[in-house]
Amino acid sequence: MDIPVKEVIEIEDGKHFGKVTKLDFRQEPFEYVDIYIELESGNGNAVTIKDGCPASISTKSKLGQTMMRFGCPEKEISENTGGTLDPEKFIKVDTEVELMTMKEPKSGFSRVVEGSLKPK
Repeated sequence: MDIPVKEVIEIEDGKHFGKVTKLDFRQEPFEYVDIYIELESGNGNAVTIKDGCPASISTKSKLGQTMMRFGCPEKEISENTGGTLDPEKFIKVDTEVELMTMKEPKSGFSRVVEGSLKPK
């Protein structure tokens, strides 16, 4: 099977703007919620980056903190301990966002800086 060779797309470190395009709930290798963001680009080429959060909601977890930045009241999380909440209720597709990225030293891939993803 032939697989196409693609050009490397560089995402500069720093602040970016974009919109949420989807939330993906995956089970392998761990339970995660991946938030896909299409970054704005001046050249018309869409670049998508994802921010992965372990699928655990509390006021201290990465997913819980992200949900609170998107409008989920801290009280709603703390009062639902032992229950469930739907991240898609707060992190909605087509929401305009801002975030920071930084290249990982070893791989050179850009990652979303933890805690930087928030509505615009």
